[in-house]
Amino acid sequence: MTQKIDIIGLTRKELTEKLKELGIEAFRAKQIWHWIYTKGATDFARMTTIAKDQQKILDEHFIVRRAGITKDLLSIDGTRKWLLEFPDNNKVETVFIPEDDRGALCVSSQVGCTLTCTFCHTGTMKLVRNLSAGEIIGQVMTARDGLAEWGKKREECLFTNIVMMGMGEPLFNYENVAKALTIIMDGEGIAISKRKITLSTSGVVPMIEKCGTELGVNLAISLHAVRDELRERGLDTYDANLALGFGEDERDFSIAGAILKKLGVGKIRLLTNNPHKISAVENAGIKVSERVPLIIKAGQHNHDYLEAKEKKAGHIF
Repeated sequence: MTQKIDIIGLTRKELTEKLKELGIEAFRAKQIWHWIYTKGATDFARMTTIAKDQQKILDEHFIVRRAGITKDLLSIDGTRKWLLEFPDNNKVETVFIPEDDRGALCVSSQVGCTLTCTFCHTGTMKLVRNLSAGEIIGQVMTARDGLAEWGKKREECLFTNIVMMGMGEPLFNYENVAKALTIIMDGEGIAISKRKITLSTSGVVPMIEKCGTELGVNLAISLHAVRDELRERGLDTYDANLALGFGEDERDFSIAGAILKKLGVGKIRLLTNNPHKISAVENAGIKVSERVPLIIKAGQHNHDYLEAKEKKAGHIF
């Protein structure tokens, strides 16, 4: 028996070509696209605009796959985390983070990560493999399922933005990430615009211009440090302060404040409760919106802070 092809992750052109090979008219691709990406359909029998004999052909050759959900955790503030499992038993996390006027889905691009940043828990895991375009899009589909947003008007949806800030370095899996985001941005499908998508990178310089030219999404770049001697340590040896992209002492925080002011940044969050470092940034005219205690070591956070946050916001993962 021929292995079924997962439609999730095929471009519209690829889908059209596959249908032609099966003797199905090209215009059916647009109908299937609509059912999958605006209705959330996973069963071809639900696609009532497609003839029943063609539904049968589609079912014989294609699948609309969803990853298995190993965990589905919900906080009382609306934050929701899914642990997803793929057919090869590898797992990734995707997290929905609500705000007053929007909601962002944090999407993973790799199983594990190429980098080993000590301030990032994923950095403690070895890279297993890149995610396919379909597996990246599938995280969005799972979130739409879980939030019951298929068929809703855009203004009624909680899920409005995407941040490529989950597991992995997106620009080390650029081709699959680019393909996935292009499908996600399609105006006749999921239709999340490039203005509402942010890709975060540790600074894979050769791919940054390519990303900007081809995708045009927002780009978040980790500055790492403000002095060359700190940059030269590399991501693999960063301590918690370096996760800020600033450095180790008050001088570094002063330099960072000046740089941010020049860039037009007015407000930031700091991963420090050191009043002298906070003042060094504030003296540059930057408002510190939240003072978050430092990460003690990879994967372990300040327990007093977590306990206080739990009391304020309810169950935290």
